[in-house]
Amino acid sequence: AMAARATVVAPSMQPSDMSTLVFAFARLRFRDRDMMFRLAEATPAVLGQFRAGDITYFLAAFARLDMQHKLIFNLFAREISRKLHDFTAAQLGELCYAYARLGLRHELLLAVLKKRIVEVVKAMKPWHLAMVANGFARLRAADEHFFTVLASEICRKISDFQGKPLALVANAYARLGVRNRFLLELLGDEAFRRRGELEPQAVAMLLNAHARLQLANPVICDYFAQD
Repeated sequence: AMAARATVVAPSMQPSDMSTLVFAFARLRFRDRDMMFRLAEATPAVLGQFRAGDITYFLAAFARLDMQHKLIFNLFAREISRKLHDFTAAQLGELCYAYARLGLRHELLLAVLKKRIVEVVKAMKPWHLAMVANGFARLRAADEHFFTVLASEICRKISDFQGKPLALVANAYARLGVRNRFLLELLGDEAFRRRGELEPQAVAMLLNAHARLQLANPVICDYFAQD
């Protein structure tokens, strides 16, 4: 009933209301394609009224529900570029995740995101650093300088990384073939320290990353091979 009502009133909703609604449904894993697309169709008329947080929640909702709407994501890419400095470091990570999860590569957006992320990278928390690295890797957006900057910040905060983000970072560098030996060694050492909390998928991603980059870490390879 709520979804049906939202579909009816979509044209009169404010951007903040639209974003809150779709993100709530995404968190509940409630997939109502008609409602989501009706809300999407109502956004161009009020696009300029979307604030940074509204944009982030709106796009993250579509990504979480695996609903691709190329037109809306392209329109928002221009709006993100225009309001780039309004986004927090965490929101930039969420945006990378949203576009990457749906496989939507927008060259202009990637360029401005890279530039802005380099400027605010020190404010990023481990999970968002992992989201950025994984997002650019999924979109096959290799950039040696950008990934060197990311690696420096990841190394600086390595002790704050939990198991899954460690694996995502390793997998990202392996996907793009970026051989950063120091980073991979630190990731391996931290993974060994947190070995008790690593899920099988994370272990597989870490081992595969070392293998693909031909940067073997004897400690983690021997330990996880025994398991």
